[in-house]
Amino acid sequence: MYLMEDELKKIFNEEELERYYEVSFTEQTWMLLDKITTDGIDVLVRDEELRKKIIDVIEKRMMRLAKLWK
Repeated sequence: MYLMEDELKKIFNEEELERYYEVSFTEQTWMLLDKITTDGIDVLVRDEELRKKIIDVIEKRMMRLAKLWK
């Protein structure tokens, strides 16, 4: 359910990545979702396997958060 640092560097710039490490699990999830929907995952990540992993991670995080919010 987690992305490795080298994978995160393909999504976030240095400043965004620094913030990503400072915030909670919930905020990290929203940052990921916002980044791929705003910038477009196809533009951010050219590697098909990594795209699938990012989407899978976001789906799993959202399911986990949904359980917590019940």
